[in-house]
Amino acid sequence: MTDPSGETFGNYAKRDTKSSESYAVGMWRFVATAFSLTVKSMGTTAVALGAGLLVFLASIGLKYKHEGWTAVKASLAGDAGLGVGIAAVVWFLLFVFCLGRAREMRASSGDSHYEVLDSAFSEIKRAIRGLQPRRITDEQHRIIATVCDAWPAYRQVPHERRVNVLATSKADDAMSYARQLRRAINDGAIYSDEVLDYDFGTVLEPTEQWRRDNEKFLSFHENNVTIFGSDHEQHDGNPMHEVLVEALQRAGVPVTAYVDVNQIGGMIAVIVGRGNK
Repeated sequence: MTDPSGETFGNYAKRDTKSSESYAVGMWRFVATAFSLTVKSMGTTAVALGAGLLVFLASIGLKYKHEGWTAVKASLAGDAGLGVGIAAVVWFLLFVFCLGRAREMRASSGDSHYEVLDSAFSEIKRAIRGLQPRRITDEQHRIIATVCDAWPAYRQVPHERRVNVLATSKADDAMSYARQLRRAINDGAIYSDEVLDYDFGTVLEPTEQWRRDNEKFLSFHENNVTIFGSDHEQHDGNPMHEVLVEALQRAGVPVTAYVDVNQIGGMIAVIVGRGNK
C-alpha cells in the first residue's frame, strides 16, 4: 500500500506543511460566505438591526457614564435586554443555517481550500451525537421487523435469510446502534451473528488499482447506515438488499444503498457508520 522509497509519506509531509495555511484561508472564506449569506437573507433588516444595535450600545454607554453599572444592569434585565437577547438568538440561528448553506456551496464548488472544514463539521456532529446517541425506537423496531418478516424468500431454508451487520470504530454509539438494528432485523426473520467491526479502508495512499475501492470503503465510515452488496438469486419477492433498504427507509432511518457484485463475508452487509452523511 505504501511505496518502500517513502514517496507516499513524503507527499503527505508536503501537504502537512501547508495545512495551517489552507485551514486559515478555508476558514476565512467559509465564515465570510456564511456572513454574506446571512446579510442577504435578512436584506434591509440587517441594516436596521445593525443601526439598532449601535443605538443600544450608545445608550448603554451613556447610562453607564451618568448612572453607573447598577443602572446598566437594571436596563439589561428589562425589556431592552430581552429584545437584544431575542434578536441575538434569531441572528445566531440564521447564521448557523447559513453555515450549512456555505458548506453545501463549498462541496459543489470543489474549492480545495474548503476541504479542511469537513473534519471540523464531523467533529461537531460527533460532539452533538455524544450527547444524544443514535437509537432505534420501538416504533422503528416494529416497522423494520414487519417489512423484513413480510419478505417471502427462503421461508423453508432460513439459513439463506442471513446478513452481516458491522459497525465502525470511529463513532462511540455505532456498536450500540448496530446491535439495535440487528435485533430489529432478526425479529423480521433475517438473521445475523454478532455485530462485527467494520475496519475497511485506509487513510494511507492506496495503489491506483485500489484507489476507487478504498474511497468507497472509507465513505461507509461516514454514512449513517449503508446496505452493501446485492442479491441476484432467483427467489420469491424482491432482492434482499432492496428489502433492507425499504425497511430502514420506512422506519425513517437514513440509509445509503451501494449495490455491488462484491459482498462482505459472502453476505449482504448492513454497515453502521458515523452518520456524517
